[in-house]
Amino acid sequence: MNKFIFLLVISFPVIGYSQTPRFAGSDGVPRYRQILNLSGEAIPVGNNSNIEGTPFLQAGWAFGIVTLTDGSVFSDSAVNYSLSDGKLFVKRNANIYSIKHPVKEFLIHDPNTANESKAYHFQNGYPAIRKKDATTFYEV
Repeated sequence: MNKFIFLLVISFPVIGYSQTPRFAGSDGVPRYRQILNLSGEAIPVGNNSNIEGTPFLQAGWAFGIVTLTDGSVFSDSAVNYSLSDGKLFVKRNANIYSIKHPVKEFLIHDPNTANESKAYHFQNGYPAIRKKDATTFYEV
């Protein structure tokens, strides 16, 4: 009888732990896990319930012109800028890639202005201020 009670007491914590999702919070959102895209970069996963909308400059992808620090210029039809982490992304063949080479400046066309030619122009290389450094992009 004592062995039965002992086994019963030990089995409850094991069963209780096995029913708890290992990487999910109380709201079911996965945490503490890295998901990688095809290029091996981590895609952030987590609860950002305090943020509304998209972390990108625009909700959709738009034509952009990117100038690298070595002077190379390329244009792409699917570019967007993440305001949350300050990275520039390109979308090709339904995959999203961040640009690994140092970017000097970029322009992104605003698709919401059908009749106007409006673009967002971002540039870096300015002196460090507070928690920002020379690689921080500013809209000019």
